[in-house]
Amino acid sequence: MKSSLLLFLSIFSLIAQADFNKGVYGEDNRLDFIELTNSQHINWSLSTAAMISKFTAREEYDNPEVYRIRSKMLSQGGVCEYERFARQLTAADCSGFIINEDTLVTAGHCIRHEQDCKDFYWIFDYRSGDGYQIGRTLKVSSSKVYSCKSIVKSVNNPKTGLDFAIIKLDRPVLDREPLKLRKKGHIQQGEKVLVAGYPSGLPLKVATDGTVRDENSSQPYFIATTDSFVGNSGSAVINEETGLVEGILVRGDEDYVYRKEKGKRCLVPAVCAEDECDGEEITKISELLKYL
Repeated sequence: MKSSLLLFLSIFSLIAQADFNKGVYGEDNRLDFIELTNSQHINWSLSTAAMISKFTAREEYDNPEVYRIRSKMLSQGGVCEYERFARQLTAADCSGFIINEDTLVTAGHCIRHEQDCKDFYWIFDYRSGDGYQIGRTLKVSSSKVYSCKSIVKSVNNPKTGLDFAIIKLDRPVLDREPLKLRKKGHIQQGEKVLVAGYPSGLPLKVATDGTVRDENSSQPYFIATTDSFVGNSGSAVINEETGLVEGILVRGDEDYVYRKEKGKRCLVPAVCAEDECDGEEITKISELLKYL
């Protein structure tokens, strides 16, 4: 888990130490919320929350019904000005999703201990459009801002690769439906998945058309080719056919590489062919069921 400052600085560190480190597979399939046309994708994305530092999201001084989210834009982290989303904020540190009215799931490395529970809000509807300003400040209703009440379970085991957290929110979420989980069987190689979350800390993105590369039956995670970045940690990985959550995005390849144009260097998303690079690692949702 990274603080907002570290997330911003990480854009610099996620540059090409090697060209085989990639964040996008094939075409970049990330869409803003306002670009979504599939009603199921819209509903699934509404169940996603952004983990944002309490230093980054604050009540407006003269209007406690509104929170102001202020952070660097993606381009201020060195990403090329002409890249998609370059002028959007990078306020989110991690992603999460609700599985019932007051229970949220994320990555274990995002919520490691009680201090993480205290230091961050979980904010729904952090997205571009709908009156949100593109620039350094976004506003969101206080009704969309939740706190972590307690940690049910947090695991981040580098030896086994198991990585997840379950937390209780400070009050029920009543204006959207929780996501449904796969409770029997497991996903198969070649099946299609989508990811809903906050890549590079950006406002909500949905990336469709990911493919399961390895079901990894002996491990607590599977591997897929999803277009995901730092900030997507904790994102729901959803089976596009069944609508069930198959897992939690927890690890992946590096995100950006340098490109030099007109004597200047800036960052662009690293791109892999669908059958190249290591793929993204996704904690199987079955690993959480005994704690629910």
